[in-house]
Amino acid sequence: ETLAKEAPFGPVDDERAGHLWTARGAALEKLGRHDEARAAYERAGSRAGLLAVANAHLNAGRHDEAARVARSLTEELSRSPERAAAWLTLGEACLASKQYAEGERAFLAAADESDDAARSARARLRAGWCRYLAGDPRAARSLFEAAARGPLDERDAEEASFLTARAAEAAGAGAEAGALFERHVVGHPRGAHAVEACVRYARLAPDERSIPILEGLADSGATSEWIEIAGFDLAERLSARGRHEDARRRYEAIVARGRDAELVTRARYGVAWSAYALHDLPGAARALEALSGSGDLSPA
Repeated sequence: ETLAKEAPFGPVDDERAGHLWTARGAALEKLGRHDEARAAYERAGSRAGLLAVANAHLNAGRHDEAARVARSLTEELSRSPERAAAWLTLGEACLASKQYAEGERAFLAAADESDDAARSARARLRAGWCRYLAGDPRAARSLFEAAARGPLDERDAEEASFLTARAAEAAGAGAEAGALFERHVVGHPRGAHAVEACVRYARLAPDERSIPILEGLADSGATSEWIEIAGFDLAERLSARGRHEDARRRYEAIVARGRDAELVTRARYGVAWSAYALHDLPGAARALEALSGSGDLSPA
């Protein structure tokens, strides 16, 4: 509180005054007074302090402010680890505010200027996210693959592997995507995206390979968004093969669990269709009545 109070610390070229202005900036930052902290750091000539302010803005969701401070640092600093860190902060701020082109440029600059191989690889991974979200999965895949070749930690390595497959899928390279999803599951069987990768692989695989995978997921006893999707995809596959009794049972299980409102609505349609295909007209009528009564019936 004492340092946060306005006080004449002497000329900035006085070494002790510089330290005091830096300490004042840190105190103001802890109090959440970021604009005043920035002014104090500027008076002290503390670039590390200004980067701390930019990151505080970023963490608080003030992405435009974070970008403004970080951008000014990239312009003022020469090539150095400090500027690489500023590029990273600028990239994250731009990514969060959907300024994907500038975000990608910032991440690639950080990758180029960083003297830390792991940080450089992660910056390429984040650049890939920018390109992917900007709607260019083919170029994003190249960036994800480049990141995957770097010394990433396990979490980022798993993400790079999965996103490489996702980008291939989004680019329309179905056969390659299937192989990449399979490789991902083998390499990261307990990773954050393992179940989703299994489902996406199953969607690209023929029935004789897809159905056992989806059955294994649906009957695993696990609970997650992608487990529910696996159960629905399985019901759809079974229905398409004319296994209407099995499909009906899978659709009814999704409705009974009620975990995903959108899937429940689609599963109710599935129950009605399965009953109709089995010539159970009363059952089909009941399913449609339940759907209508739920308020989820769509004109489509």
